[in-house]
Amino acid sequence: MDNIEGGTLFICATPIGNLEDMTIRGLNVLRQIDVIACEDTRRTIKLLNHFEIKPGRVLSFHEHSPPQKVDELVDELESGNDLALVADAGTPCISDPGADLIKRCRQRGFKVTVLPGPSAITAALAVSGYQSDSFVFWGFLNRLSAKERRKIMAQDRNRVVVMFESPHQIVTTLQELQEVRGDWEVVVVRELTKKFEEVIPGTPAELKEHFGSQSPRGEITIVIPPQDVPEDSISDYFLKRDLQNLVSAGVPSKHAVKSVALLREVSRRRVYELQLELEGK
Repeated sequence: MDNIEGGTLFICATPIGNLEDMTIRGLNVLRQIDVIACEDTRRTIKLLNHFEIKPGRVLSFHEHSPPQKVDELVDELESGNDLALVADAGTPCISDPGADLIKRCRQRGFKVTVLPGPSAITAALAVSGYQSDSFVFWGFLNRLSAKERRKIMAQDRNRVVVMFESPHQIVTTLQELQEVRGDWEVVVVRELTKKFEEVIPGTPAELKEHFGSQSPRGEITIVIPPQDVPEDSISDYFLKRDLQNLVSAGVPSKHAVKSVALLREVSRRRVYELQLELEGK
């Protein structure tokens, strides 16, 4: 459908933590926009105040908004006002509302453009260190039943997986991952780009112990590497950790090298060289 006269909908990415990650283009649009639709007006106003932006109108638009809210926002565009759609953090329409509004705007012929920026998904992938030419995004699984979660966790074993999780659910999710996938390495990223950012690699059992002893806060992203993978995709970190665990338990280094190589299905020479590094040789 050809564009009709009216305003433009700007899908505007916002920082996932550090406000300084806001893009210059995004700031320029927010300074000139007529109406801003956001999940939480308090969080958006905090962002605007940080950059000394005095907006026109800031309207609440979230997953619990009534259907007529979309009609109201479309009416704004029809009257000629430009509209910015922002999420609490990251890019709108990824694990938050907005898709219905965009679909309606396209049906009506309004111009829709995106202002890309921060994303917890790509940030977590980058910092995890896993090769991610192809990956799967599960979103929040805690909205599903335990049976549905386990069914999804059993899938996509040959690809990197990214998922979001809430602080109160993280231990349960790690337990389910352990039951479905075994004690396979994962990376938990918490409070990305913020002052207390954590990037914690480990098996589900190790991470359960970590988070069980200290109730976590903030946004959590989990990155799971593929299980059906070539040798070179397995991190040295986990090989060294396996070696250290065995040696600490009293296993001679020679036998520890052999055991880790068999367990991880990697060459014994590679594990042996890592053992030499640990011994400082």
